[in-house]
Amino acid sequence: MANTKESIVWVIASAKEFIIAMSVEILKSALLIFKPGVPEMLKSLFQAIESILRASIYFLILVMGLSIAGLGTYTIIFFSIRMGQFLYELLFKNKWL
Repeated sequence: MANTKESIVWVIASAKEFIIAMSVEILKSALLIFKPGVPEMLKSLFQAIESILRASIYFLILVMGLSIAGLGTYTIIFFSIRMGQFLYELLFKNKWL
């Protein structure tokens, strides 16, 4: 029973030490953010990420537009070929003229 009790106490103490250590690290990183030049660096980093996302969205819009234009072109060419075949059958295949 004593071993279980000691291990529980050790786990709780270790958890307290871990929480304190993490709190100290969080405070250190929070203070590091407010050093001179860091906000500008973070701003430029987020602007770079935003521009990458914007470029990828533009690229997706371009690809969608090109695929829609390609499908439209295919449809028009297909129907014009089929219309040509129909008119050939209608006008020139039989000797009715």
